[in-house]
Amino acid sequence: MESSNPYAPPKAVVDDVSSGTEPPRPAQVTRSLQLFWTAIGIGFISAILNYLLADTPGMSKAALIGTTLITWAIGFLIMWWILSSIGKGKNWARIVQLVLFILGILGMLMVFAMPQQVSGIIWVLYAVQMSLNVWGMILLFSGPANAWFREMKDWL
Repeated sequence: MESSNPYAPPKAVVDDVSSGTEPPRPAQVTRSLQLFWTAIGIGFISAILNYLLADTPGMSKAALIGTTLITWAIGFLIMWWILSSIGKGKNWARIVQLVLFILGILGMLMVFAMPQQVSGIIWVLYAVQMSLNVWGMILLFSGPANAWFREMKDWL
């Protein structure tokens, strides 16, 4: 019931005012995306070197090249989608990147379990790639990044 008292204070609905612009992306998120893209580039280089140095019995070079190109194209498109979604502040993409990172660690452990099948330069590239991914994940889950993803959830 509304009061008919003429001396009662006015009532108004008050809500938070939105500035209309999204919050700026922290440098940690931008740097982590740069690290992830660099790791992808190094992964591509290591795949080419692995192709040149490894001997795959039972598969023709043409079939190997075709399979590799198709796999890399699909993988690149998926990573582009995930990383661009991270850049837009979508937390689900950050979680997917974490899951892929953990799966990548498990795959890397399998590679390290068979050292005789991997040449020295490939080992170095794998180590650099893993270091970049670890650093990127640390930045992606740092304090400023966490705050930005929470803010973006409210903004989106």
